[in-house]
Amino acid sequence: MLKAFSSLIKSFKKQDAPQELTSPEQLSKGDMLRFSDGFNIPEELRGETFQVQKVATYFYGDVGAAQFVIKSGDQKPLYLSVEDFDGEELIVISKKLKNKEVEALFGWDRLRAAMKDENSREIIALDNSVGDWLGESYERRVFGASGHYFERDVRHSDGTPSGGEEFTYFEYYTSEEKKALEIEVWEGDEIEVCLSLIRPMTDVVELWRKS
Repeated sequence: MLKAFSSLIKSFKKQDAPQELTSPEQLSKGDMLRFSDGFNIPEELRGETFQVQKVATYFYGDVGAAQFVIKSGDQKPLYLSVEDFDGEELIVISKKLKNKEVEALFGWDRLRAAMKDENSREIIALDNSVGDWLGESYERRVFGASGHYFERDVRHSDGTPSGGEEFTYFEYYTSEEKKALEIEVWEGDEIEVCLSLIRPMTDVVELWRKS
């Protein structure tokens, strides 16, 4: 009876109000975040409120990293993650490029050639039409590494869970490490290309639970 009563108390404790969010890492599906209205971030982020549409997980080795799919109004979804850069936690905001945008900005032939040649360390943009998101040139930091992707939130798993979709990835950064070009190669030679911004955590000025 005492054990059952103890379990009942625990069940009530689990129903307490959700813990206040203090970092983007704590976001879950349905939660909200708002970016700073400072002029040093892209206009499509400036002062905008986004909702987390989905939480997926990338595993690099045994380490899981959450990817938050965020959306504001009628805008296309963006991707948010928190990553460690030389001991400093920064947010990475990414937008996926369409095939025609990849061709216009970099050229598919040039990208594919760079992904096959380990000695090809630099990619130069052909067109600067996307403004705040694009760097003039990128230097490769990761060449053909492997990871696993899960279409769900398994970031707190011990080790890499079973299943998941394997992919190969390449990472390029501008010299000041403020922008990145990320390439992922999936089964069937499907290639996804993203432009990313590396920003301070202070760019996110408000976080709150969906409730």
